[in-house]
Amino acid sequence: MRTDPSVTWLSPVHLSTDFPKPVPFEKKVELFRARVLGWQLNIADECANGINGRPANPHAGFAVLHLCLSYFETIGKYEAGYVGEGQSKKHFKLGLASVFPVLRRAGPAVYEKRSELLYKAGRCGLYHGSQTSRGILLSRPPSPVRFAPRRGFVQINPYLLPQRLKKHLQTYCGRLLRPRNKRLRQNFEQRFNGDNPGQV
Repeated sequence: MRTDPSVTWLSPVHLSTDFPKPVPFEKKVELFRARVLGWQLNIADECANGINGRPANPHAGFAVLHLCLSYFETIGKYEAGYVGEGQSKKHFKLGLASVFPVLRRAGPAVYEKRSELLYKAGRCGLYHGSQTSRGILLSRPPSPVRFAPRRGFVQINPYLLPQRLKKHLQTYCGRLLRPRNKRLRQNFEQRFNGDNPGQV
């Protein structure tokens, strides 16, 4: 069956012909959610926990981190409305605080040290060297992320992390659909439009 080359996939469930132009705000949120779920977090969850009776891959932990750790920077930039280049560390940490606000309870200095460890040893180790650096331990703590400050490492549960991020995404998109959240909506749209030139 011949396909039209001008029609492209915008998400796993949306084609470029599915949206009027200009794309309404609610459809932008729908598209963002579908992309992050379908091309990232659902795949990470399937790798970690299996799907439709298929077992998980027992060696999927680091692949799951590859898929998941970029979420923090993405959310940080969307919530801030940041459209420039660079500032990955800043927005990774903002996104981490958004997903895990409880991590800030220890105070600014402790949070900075912990978020720096996760950024450098986790995010940068994976994206620049295909493996985490010293200080990252894959295990099964009862929470997706647990810091052990006296030992200088962070435990990550790759079986729980995708599910936590999916829950955060659902909450974030729900907040975006409330008109009273004007600044959050403006920032999202600013970043979304910058990420999708010619599509919106």
